[in-house]
Amino acid sequence: MISDAAHVMPPYAGEGVNMAMLDAPRLAECLMRDASRDTRSAIARLETNMRARASATTKMTLGFTEAFHSPGGIPELMEMFKGHIQ
Repeated sequence: MISDAAHVMPPYAGEGVNMAMLDAPRLAECLMRDASRDTRSAIARLETNMRARASATTKMTLGFTEAFHSPGGIPELMEMFKGHIQ
């Protein structure tokens, strides 16, 4: 239920594991809230929140994946980093 495999991220982006590390404390919060009638409702709340977070991160990650693995990916990456070098 909680792992980098639970998220639809490319494996080399590192985002799946980041999301998984956030899932653990979020699950604990859902399980400990008085509003949770039972374990199933706590997990359902976690999954709803997790999908919203994962959706935005997935879109960003897939956009970078497409850009960096395109024929012009390396020059595009270099241009992006050039703006951060002083």
